[in-house]
Amino acid sequence: MAKRVPAAELVDLCQRVAEANGVPPEAARELAEALVAADRWGISSHGVRNLPVYVDRLRRGGLDPAARPEVLVSRGALTLLDGRAGLGQVAAAEACRLAAEKARQLGIGITVVVNTSHAGALGYWTWRVTLEGLIGMMVSNANPTVAPYGSRAAGLGTNPISLAFPSDGTPVVVDLATSATAKGKIYELADRQESLPEGLALDETGNPTRDPQAALKGVLLPLGGAKGSALSVAVELLTGVLTGGGFGPAVRSLHREPSEPQRISFTFGALDPDLLVPGYRRRVTEFCEHIRNLDPAPGVVRIHLPGERELERSREAETLGVPVAKDVLEELEELARKDRPGTVKESRR
Repeated sequence: MAKRVPAAELVDLCQRVAEANGVPPEAARELAEALVAADRWGISSHGVRNLPVYVDRLRRGGLDPAARPEVLVSRGALTLLDGRAGLGQVAAAEACRLAAEKARQLGIGITVVVNTSHAGALGYWTWRVTLEGLIGMMVSNANPTVAPYGSRAAGLGTNPISLAFPSDGTPVVVDLATSATAKGKIYELADRQESLPEGLALDETGNPTRDPQAALKGVLLPLGGAKGSALSVAVELLTGVLTGGGFGPAVRSLHREPSEPQRISFTFGALDPDLLVPGYRRRVTEFCEHIRNLDPAPGVVRIHLPGERELERSREAETLGVPVAKDVLEELEELARKDRPGTVKESRR
């Protein structure tokens, strides 16, 4: 059962939990806002339910709470950052800032990050730069849990891709794993003791399974077969291979080996469309209206653009509160009480 919690109070609670485990206030705020944004968008697999996992890694040494990204290379539009085994959300925020700064100066900025950790929902980061009128692009590698096309062994990560485009109205935000589903959603279904849809995973013997526990011991399948597998390979070449960082089994799971750094890499790009063609945001809006005005398929009430539903949920959560599973909220409150007393109230609206 979920409770509705005011967004600001949920952010404050998560920030307190992070600060209680050694994370500086500014970094704790960045982490909290990113996690709560995922829940606001309805992507609870990447939301506050993961904070206790981060806390475990902070306490056991797999995450350095005070790490700040370090610039290793800055040449033209390119920047290479060392995440220094710190929070992925902190590294992602700095990657966004640097890429956007260079995009405003040069038209494009690309930040490549090595030696970092799970950054949450990539769409949150690409969406952020659309607020500045920029196009955002982000790819990240992950620990191998996906069987490349033609194999039954894990060789690729879920390796997500996100692109976001500003408009005069709601931005278009594409955010997808190159696997048939995100690994976080498997954990979420396992916690709820629910079955997987068909066609997402194989068990450890290589047979199709709908059991999330069996899927966690086995492998995920690539999105769309060979096409998703090819995209995942491209992501790996743009992240772990490009940065000189970890790839394949050198990248660790968020949920295992909490005393060891994850060694994730990601690449973030920002593009200023106004330096190419005037009126880009207006043209995006016109294109979106063209798509929405197409004849809907049988049973479809309304055609949505990528990210539209998520941003509608976010606006709803601003009014009604953010839905959080009761057991997750209780665990967060317990973690916060170890620092100082206080709970958040359920939204009454």
